[in-house]
Amino acid sequence: MSVTQLMRHVLFVFLLSFVVGLAAHAQTKRASPPELSAAFSNDEAGYVVNYPSAWSAETFSGFDLVEFGDEVGFMSIEVVERSSMPFSMIEILGIVIAELDDELVDLEISDIPSRRIAGQDSIGTGYRGVDFGYDVVGAVHVFSTDDFVFIIDYDAEVEMIDHYAPIFDAMLDSFTLSKH
Repeated sequence: MSVTQLMRHVLFVFLLSFVVGLAAHAQTKRASPPELSAAFSNDEAGYVVNYPSAWSAETFSGFDLVEFGDEVGFMSIEVVERSSMPFSMIEILGIVIAELDDELVDLEISDIPSRRIAGQDSIGTGYRGVDFGYDVVGAVHVFSTDDFVFIIDYDAEVEMIDHYAPIFDAMLDSFTLSKH
């Protein structure tokens, strides 16, 4: 083996080791989940959800509606007693879509995969529209327990959704029920 061939072989082994190491590093380096260091609990409806401490949490109508957010991202959780809402989940989702249609200009509805939230099957829809001049994209999930219907709505400006989507997902993953 000539010196040139030996150097090529060493260079090849070095580059191969570098590429394998880089690939291994890329696999182990995952995006950190967003930090949800604040918690909101509703003892009456029996749920807890975590959210970013930099966000506000504002309640309306007692504890029936809570809104979380900052200037761009927003999530609301509405809880309705099941006895006062004698509709199927699909009918409730239809009512929510009609409300969105009243609130957003140029509303577009899209399918989203079903999702389990707090161990409950939910149905939902994605949406896009204009809200107070801002192009927003979001989703609504509806699920129920024996006692309550939960309606979770979240959205952010289109150009910021990549930042907010992991926060929304983490908040949904943190949602827990103490009553069923």
